[in-house]
Amino acid sequence: MEIEFKKVEKVVIHQIYKYSINELIKTRLGSDGARPLFWCDGLVFISYSFNNDKAKELEMEGVINLQFFDYAIMENYTEILEFEDSYFKAVKARIINYDHISLYKEIVKWIKENENKGLW
Repeated sequence: MEIEFKKVEKVVIHQIYKYSINELIKTRLGSDGARPLFWCDGLVFISYSFNNDKAKELEMEGVINLQFFDYAIMENYTEILEFEDSYFKAVKARIINYDHISLYKEIVKWIKENENKGLW
């Protein structure tokens, strides 16, 4: 048996949006808070990959295409964020710590280095 590991060589992000934490929750979670958010190196975020044959083919070649990467500044990790407004009432958002995942550490580093350059 042969086992091979192929590292991601490139990440392409097609849309990047910065929000306040509350706006990120309202925009991406919905009222039930069912989808988790993720945290790494001071950012809380959610992202989606394209899910089509071409994207899958590129992933096999080491290229990940993210449809979007939405984020907010959150310096410290916490497992649960609570949010309330007149529409959402009380929402608890689960936060998963991705601080140990090198791919996301690299993405977050790039976001921080480029967020004030007018790229998005």
